[in-house]
Amino acid sequence: MTKTHKKIVAHGCGDFLYAINRIKSGCRNRKCAKKSLIQKFPPIDDYKTIKFRQYNTEVIKIKKCLFTCLLGVFTFFVVFTVYANTKVIYWGVYYPNPGYIPIGNVTYDYLSEYDAFYHGFANGEKVLYLTFDAGYEDGNTEKILDSLKERNVPATFFLTGNYIKTNPEITKRMVNEGHIVGNHTMTHPDMYKLKSLDFASELEKVEEIYKDVIGFEMPKYYRPPACAFNEQNLIDAKALKVLMICKD
Repeated sequence: MTKTHKKIVAHGCGDFLYAINRIKSGCRNRKCAKKSLIQKFPPIDDYKTIKFRQYNTEVIKIKKCLFTCLLGVFTFFVVFTVYANTKVIYWGVYYPNPGYIPIGNVTYDYLSEYDAFYHGFANGEKVLYLTFDAGYEDGNTEKILDSLKERNVPATFFLTGNYIKTNPEITKRMVNEGHIVGNHTMTHPDMYKLKSLDFASELEKVEEIYKDVIGFEMPKYYRPPACAFNEQNLIDAKALKVLMICKD
């Protein structure tokens, strides 16, 4: 045993840890060994601080994890909602049972939530609703009106703003002969591409032209061009208190 070892052992059992630490750290005095030992084995109060810091760190990790999860859920719902609102519906029907109400590619209940319809109910009686879409005049509208008048059949004509503006007399005849004139937008755009304000503008401009030509408010019936729309269009139309009528 070296002299250094003998001196260390002489400090007694109470200083055993300091002695061991002095050997390992190469310290040759008690003060140096104590400082080194405290760094490796902190006092009880320091342990409490360390435990608190460890606990606090774990809490922070848990909070971050929860925040990440909640952010993920929120992002999912936002993306899902945006997708649902912007998904384009190209309206169509099929006839599984000839002579009965056709089935649409979205349900009647779904459409009716937004005051949109593609058929009515007549207490078991079979009723046909005759509709026409007109974006421009090709010389056939008055022939159709003559035929309807001859048979005493009412119909609905969905007209664009441009049609009403350029054919005011034909529009007046439709109204005078008992037909309904519906809104087929001002410029016949893809309505599902429009923002809510532009959507409203497309309908309101037609209503203004109709009132100027006919003298009273336009009926609140609307059919989108090509009957293509998305859920946001349905929301916007309902907000404007307009009934959307799809083809059947």
